[in-house]
Amino acid sequence: MIRASYAREYNVVVLDFKGNVDGAQAKQVYSDLEKILPEKGFSLLADLTSIDTMEPEVEEEVKKAMGLFKTHGLREVIRVIDPDMEIGFNILSRRYYPKTVKVLNFRSREQAEAHLRDDGHSQSTTAAPGSTNQLIVERFSVTSSKPFQDVIKRLVAAVGHPEMSLFYKEVSSAKTDSDVEKIVTTAIGPSGFMEFMRFDHGMIVGKERGAGAPRLVRFVVGNPLVMKQMVEHVPDAGSYAPVTILVDERPDGVHLSYDTKASYLTPYESPEAMEVAKDLDSKLRALITAAAG
Repeated sequence: MIRASYAREYNVVVLDFKGNVDGAQAKQVYSDLEKILPEKGFSLLADLTSIDTMEPEVEEEVKKAMGLFKTHGLREVIRVIDPDMEIGFNILSRRYYPKTVKVLNFRSREQAEAHLRDDGHSQSTTAAPGSTNQLIVERFSVTSSKPFQDVIKRLVAAVGHPEMSLFYKEVSSAKTDSDVEKIVTTAIGPSGFMEFMRFDHGMIVGKERGAGAPRLVRFVVGNPLVMKQMVEHVPDAGSYAPVTILVDERPDGVHLSYDTKASYLTPYESPEAMEVAKDLDSKLRALITAAAG
């Protein structure tokens, strides 16, 4: 896996390499980089310490990315790298970067981040009124050949449908966490999720396009207990729950799609929240796949 992000506070592009890295992942990250690279000089932090294997095709994408970095005014390369990989990457740097680009190698992420904090990389000396974090979101999608209404029925049957005003009233009146767990457990369906809201977007689109307009329904589903587990570790996770599942008709079939929760939480670097998010994603994929038939 390769993940690209931009830390605006330090004007640094971060590349995290983990596990098995293949050419397809590298090509996708190159596309991601084109979207997030700043237009002025910046630093690059590349963490290569968690790589298990790297396919030969990745090298060509790395070279392309280095050219892209150069055209965007790269000023400094900060690598977290094992000694056995250092020589090869140093050679690439000498070949593709001008001498004005500073290259630093560290053995731990903590050392690299300390360098960013201590070496004047911060973009401001006073507290800003707000901050912006850029996320790269992964979208999971399944295409079904089943009729639209059949897909909707299977999805609806798998989630709970509490009367929401009553549900919130009961939760508000609950005295303990145990009471809340009982209320939620009663509300969820066999998939472990409940429906909070539904939007028939197709009804709006159809007013202009007529009876032949494709149908489009947005479901907002989730499990408050799972949300609570994530928020305990990453407060921002409350922005990503409940989950939107979009069901829409296209020429090639009925699409069921959602944005993975793990991709939202990856930048927060919380192992505890990520464990919950990955389990949530697994259940959401199962729900969508089953509804697709």
